[in-house]
Amino acid sequence: MKNKVYVGMSSPDGKSGWRIDWDPKDPEKGLHVNWWRNFDQSMKRSEMGPETKRGYFTVPGAGLQEYRDIIRHFPHN
Repeated sequence: MKNKVYVGMSSPDGKSGWRIDWDPKDPEKGLHVNWWRNFDQSMKRSEMGPETKRGYFTVPGAGLQEYRDIIRHFPHN
């Protein structure tokens, strides 16, 4: 996505990790952290087994400014 900043970490194989994100289209979601475990991007979601987990959790009371403050503290490529 153009001009999108990704902040997070993943395992060396990319199958587990987390990412801090901001969703401007969903005010209920807003600042949130996406996470995944045993996620194989080469497979369709319907082909993944029950060991594949993914989701997100929100950060209550945090807004766009808090998101910007957090990502400012991470190194970017």
